[in-house]
Amino acid sequence: MSNLHIIEVQIHKPVNDGFRVKVSVLDLGMFLNGVLVFPPNDQHEEWITYPPVIKIGYKKIYPAEFNKKETLWSEIHQACTEAVKLEQSYDTPTELDDPEDWSQEKLKRQLDKVWPDENQ
Repeated sequence: MSNLHIIEVQIHKPVNDGFRVKVSVLDLGMFLNGVLVFPPNDQHEEWITYPPVIKIGYKKIYPAEFNKKETLWSEIHQACTEAVKLEQSYDTPTELDDPEDWSQEKLKRQLDKVWPDENQ
C-alpha cells in the first residue's frame, strides 16, 4: 500500500532508550516537534511512537492528538520507526581492519596511497 502523505523525520537527540524526533507532514503543512520513538526492549515487543506532550506541573497537555487507527498516524509511526532504525545503523560498529594488526609492509602501502613517495 502506498502512503497517502509525504512525511519526513529528523532525529533531534537520544532520550533515555529512545529518540526525540521532528515529524514533517509536508503535504499538510504540519510539523510536530517532540515526538518520541522507542525501539523494542524488555518492557515492550513493538516499536512505540508517542505524540508530543507538554508537561505543566502534574498535567500533560497533548498539542496534537491522533486517531491511531487512521492512516496518518500509521504513516507517521512507520516513518519514525524507519528513521530511528537508520540512525541506529550508523551507530553500529562495522568490521574494519585494525591498523594495529597490519604488517609493516601493509602499513607502508596504505601510507603510500595517501602520501606517495616522490623518489619512486
